Amino acid sequence: MDLKELKALAQALGSVVLIEEGKPSLIVLELERYQALLTGQPAKSLAGEAANSGSVSEADPELVERLNRDIALLKEEIKKREIQELSEETVVD
Repeated sequence: MDLKELKALAQALGSVVLIEEGKPSLIVLELERYQALLTGQPAKSLAGEAANSGSVSEADPELVERLNRDIALLKEEIKKREIQELSEETVVD
């Protein structure tokens, strides 16, 4: 899969999870979703968007749920890193 295909998937789904050795290794997000995660604003639900567009097949809800869980994990990781950076800045000051 090339970068154009990944970009198209991220734009269509809102995110793409790359899996290596059976584990998620990287998440590609649309810029709008990433910024929402950084600012703490609620991102639109992938399940809601897909349901509204009528593009969800019977097998897709599991994929959408897994993507939403991965995004939530990424959001937690971003928060942890921000807290760690703030703590380090406070100690230095």
